Amino acid sequence: MVLNAFIVLSLVTSVLGHGYVKWIGVDNKLYPGFNPHVDGQSGVKRIAFGQSYKNHPRYAPDNVLKEDIACGSNPIRAGLSAPARAGSNITFGWSTWPITHKGPMMTYLGKYEGDLDKVDINNVEFVKIWELGLLPDNVTWATDVLTSNDNVTATTIPHDIKPGKYIVRHELITLHFATQDSRYYDAAAKTKGAQHFISCFNIEVKGNGNAQPSGVKFPGGYKPGDPGIYFDIYRNITPYPIPGPPLYKASGPAPVLPEVPYEVVMPVGNLVEDIKYFNNMYVQAWKWDGQTFKRNLDATKGWEDGPNRNLTEACTSAKPCKEDIGGSNPSLGLFNIRINGWKMKHQLSPRSGKKVMNKLLS
Repeated sequence: MVLNAFIVLSLVTSVLGHGYVKWIGVDNKLYPGFNPHVDGQSGVKRIAFGQSYKNHPRYAPDNVLKEDIACGSNPIRAGLSAPARAGSNITFGWSTWPITHKGPMMTYLGKYEGDLDKVDINNVEFVKIWELGLLPDNVTWATDVLTSNDNVTATTIPHDIKPGKYIVRHELITLHFATQDSRYYDAAAKTKGAQHFISCFNIEVKGNGNAQPSGVKFPGGYKPGDPGIYFDIYRNITPYPIPGPPLYKASGPAPVLPEVPYEVVMPVGNLVEDIKYFNNMYVQAWKWDGQTFKRNLDATKGWEDGPNRNLTEACTSAKPCKEDIGGSNPSLGLFNIRINGWKMKHQLSPRSGKKVMNKLLS
């Protein structure tokens, strides 16, 4: 079911707001992303892959050798496919991102044939079509650009790419625990440390291109110990090497595509059920983004979300380093915060969520 944007704008803005793509725009059509705290129960059809969150927060794989580095933990294939013209844009709307979780971002395209449900995602070759790491000022990261742009980023489908079915693999890598101080750091095997926030989407590219660039498989695209995966953002002053394969660049001039009408594709297709879905998303947004707002507010006052840098001895498995992780597990629907010395633990509703946010931002 497709409706004009103005019909659902009031619903969607309640959803847009720490860790997942809330919505995705493909060639001027807006689709709902996978919400780990809503869609797992509702079975909504979407172009976004679902994921299993039984072991929260497995939404952020931390081992580049495991299968979930492709499209997350136990990926559930998308039920829809978004049509997209080669050369058109894909826009990703993230949930409010923690400003202390810094690192690069990248987008891949993986071509597949046949029924998506039967595709082995770990055998798909992914081509990197966009990347952003540490900017030349050696201070600003891709995640900083994301937060300064209202948690929205975008990429362009190569205009010369061969038409067909593709998986879009969008990734944000956080490096705040990829350091020698972190208890997540495995000094021997170097298989853990960085956290990979991955979202996959199903699209079908239309066009006349013939390019079929070679790609990499996941696992396989990254290796344990890659300098772009293990990069101490607190101490390292060398240029940052973005991990993964080289960036693919389309050849020749890009065509000028005619504009297409802007549309919002509803997640269910039934107005009553869609309203229920968005109401649920609204509640979850308070639980999730409220916690991240608090983290960001604390960070501006000097609170560190990451390893303790004031160490006098090396970290070991027997005696791991202490870290300031903070917050609560959003999947439990609980919100733990400290404001002016008092602690609040509350099951949020939209009304109570507003009270908390007003208190936080006052």
